Amino acid sequence: ACRLLTAIEAEDLPAPQVCPVPGGGLQIEWQAKNRELELELTPDGQVEFLLVLEGCHMTEGRLSIHQVESVRSLVNWVLQA
Repeated sequence: ACRLLTAIEAEDLPAPQVCPVPGGGLQIEWQAKNRELELELTPDGQVEFLLVLEGCHMTEGRLSIHQVESVRSLVNWVLQA
């Protein structure tokens, strides 16, 4: 999780909320105006994501923890709020 956060570091990235999830995973969340991003890092190296726009439009997906550029794109989406 620390390596991923360091790799996706952005200048205007607000501090995330971080909490453990059942099964040994970690959830990282950002909110900016009308956008939300939730990343759940699983013990098997997957990143499950949820994008929320204006509280109702949701998009879910899954990436590998090694797809740093894709995760960075998700974070940049939040910053575009």
